[in-house]
Amino acid sequence: MSTIIGPNGESCGRCYFFEVGDNGYGYCHRYPPTRHPDEDCCGEPVVTESMHWCGEFKPQLKDEPASETPLQTLGLSGRASKALLRQEIYTVEQLTAKREDELVGWKNLGILALKEIKDKLSKRGLSLKYSVPAIVNGDSEPVQ
Repeated sequence: MSTIIGPNGESCGRCYFFEVGDNGYGYCHRYPPTRHPDEDCCGEPVVTESMHWCGEFKPQLKDEPASETPLQTLGLSGRASKALLRQEIYTVEQLTAKREDELVGWKNLGILALKEIKDKLSKRGLSLKYSVPAIVNGDSEPVQ
């Protein structure tokens, strides 16, 4: 999967003008909404992927909540990226909300891909959601 983040880490998902939408897409509010000449109603903001970027990039203010970080910023292999995208994991925040035991059963996400994911997250000071085993009748089960 190719990365289209800017040369200095610019991305729509990290821009002041970006509004998070669904499935890795969102709305750019840098300019007024565009309107098609055949429409009578008001226009729409530009729809873009959070991993795209442009020359109008403006970093988010520090006191604002950060937009979701595109999964592509981790630089995962194609196999790991595709396995996560099949599970509708589009952002680093969605990934870190998952437990390791949840990822283990996913199609095409083997032990090597899981290790790669954990290593890439670790380099950013992040990790998967921790799952503490609970002891029930002497058996160990993951906490839900």
